[in-house]
Amino acid sequence: MTAQGIPASQRMAGRRVFALPTPGKVPDQDVTVSADRDAFDHAQFARNYPTPDVRMSQALLAGLRRMNITAAPPAHIKPSVWSEPIDLSASVALAAAVTPFQTVISFRNPPGRMSRITHYGVNVTNPAYTYDGTILWGWRYNGRLIDQGLTNWGEQRGSMVFMRPTVIIMKDENALLEFLVRRPVAAGPAYTVQMCMRGWTWRLRNNYVGTQASVTAY
Repeated sequence: MTAQGIPASQRMAGRRVFALPTPGKVPDQDVTVSADRDAFDHAQFARNYPTPDVRMSQALLAGLRRMNITAAPPAHIKPSVWSEPIDLSASVALAAAVTPFQTVISFRNPPGRMSRITHYGVNVTNPAYTYDGTILWGWRYNGRLIDQGLTNWGEQRGSMVFMRPTVIIMKDENALLEFLVRRPVAAGPAYTVQMCMRGWTWRLRNNYVGTQASVTAY
């Protein structure tokens, strides 16, 4: 028999048994204090011994705090606030003799940046010149002539005022791009050739805010 007069066999059979209250204490206060202590101990244990799920959640949260959110098209599509313009032009006097490719305009990628050339143009100042192939133009990137129709062309592709659009992306730091001209045959007088190109550079993505997630310009 228990202190309540309930046989142990009945208590083991699943009937509800209420323990006697502690002398001199209010039962509700005892239950509340015990529940708070259990919750504190559980929280301490969870902090000291996180489960694999908790560790994964913490890692994901840390990654989100440090990530960059792209809020605009890529930097090679449209200039951003981190971009700087490229606007170069030059002229050269071509003799009547056969000449190899010579560099008229060159551009080298600044450190920590990438670049895109978007427009270019050529002009022969002699009004009698008909762009008949006796003067050829081309591009060279890091010492290699660019193919796909960008080397050894003789027509007027754009001018100094109305330039021709193109896409030349320079991804290598300190890469060198050269705009070239040559005379393949010894025909006609000496000519003065004007050439130009335009585009922009952009700075590589960085987190300038710190450890919190930020929105960059590209």
